[in-house]
Amino acid sequence: MSPPSPRFAYHPEGHVLVLADGNELFVHEGNGDAPRWHHRAATALAAVGVADDVIVSLSVDGMLSWWSLDGGEPLAEIALGETPRALAVASSGTCAVALASGVVIEPRDGARVALPVPDATALAWSARGERLAVGSEEGHLHLFCLADEAPKEETRAIPGSVETTEPAETREPVENSEAAETSKPVETTEAAGTTEPVETTEVAGTTEPVETRRPEAVVTDLRAPVRSLAWCSAGFWIAAVGDRLVTVDADGGQPMTLMRMTGRRPDCVSCAAAGDLLGVRLDRHTAVALEIASKKLVAVLSVPDREVIGLAFGPEAWLGLGLDQGDANRIALRARTLHRTERHPGREGTSWLLGISFDATELPRPSLGADILDLADAADAVDDVGTTEDAARTAWALGVTAALLGVILLLASR
Repeated sequence: MSPPSPRFAYHPEGHVLVLADGNELFVHEGNGDAPRWHHRAATALAAVGVADDVIVSLSVDGMLSWWSLDGGEPLAEIALGETPRALAVASSGTCAVALASGVVIEPRDGARVALPVPDATALAWSARGERLAVGSEEGHLHLFCLADEAPKEETRAIPGSVETTEPAETREPVENSEAAETSKPVETTEAAGTTEPVETTEVAGTTEPVETRRPEAVVTDLRAPVRSLAWCSAGFWIAAVGDRLVTVDADGGQPMTLMRMTGRRPDCVSCAAAGDLLGVRLDRHTAVALEIASKKLVAVLSVPDREVIGLAFGPEAWLGLGLDQGDANRIALRARTLHRTERHPGREGTSWLLGISFDATELPRPSLGADILDLADAADAVDDVGTTEDAARTAWALGVTAALLGVILLLASR
């Protein structure tokens, strides 16, 4: 079973940073980094999320809670009764939670929707919350449309980006030596809108009827367990599978490799609201930010003595880096400035070493280095001029970061 969703969230408009450390929920100012409020839960927190006006926490025993953004007042609470696998929070505050028995969608004040994906490992909402992507341990991507007449997502063409309008049969599927090369998306047989017997659940101390429905799904075979999902406003989903990031069109279709990270298992995928930047964790101590269109590195982030627990974009090109022990950094990728959260009252002071290499692809070409990031498949390299050189530069940049050579070293301590 994959770990739950990241324990870090960044409000898309920059209002707050949210972190979980054990059973403690920490909320900081998103623009000034000062502590805002703090809550201690009964059990450890598995995941956190943020919506337009609420903060969400999910504990390891399945307690789903909504809190007011500004003051931390409790708004609602639902006991799911199972250990969660993943959490995704829509902008409205509606939550999707992956459980062993399936995926449940829990609005703050509405009826539950149950989705039949018992092996779900990753979740992501589209920008306006009318679509939900569910990744599974079996390597399937289930795409659900949850609105009766969902408005079409606004798409913005990014020069050099993944084409999302290309017919599926002309697009390159994800490679897998054990899978047939002509594998096609699996079509679901679930009927839309079927209704199961009404259940009840306890919501904020009261018993309310809960409707269980099974919306129609389109299923795409990604051929490897899905560890992380994100929606890109350019009009497609990004999934972390195996050592790759792959893209799938908004309504499904053949997956296409965006980039390969040889020897790594990427997760904690996050996209900027503009659809131009991507953040991804490579391991517990390393994360990268990339331009989606060019597939070039914007920054390599290394935290040798702390653990990265999540990545998330705020406004514009601000990338938040969540760390264990309830700390975080905010990095302005374009302006190349760095900020860190201030400790909450009563908390012991912490410090950490953060290595940053900005604009790494412009560094000199390496004389050594095994491939760590292959920015395209061999077949893609035929069409993408400069791909091989970019991959070599990227591999060297990561090697440089690991050796702390040519890296800006910042001792973040207070």
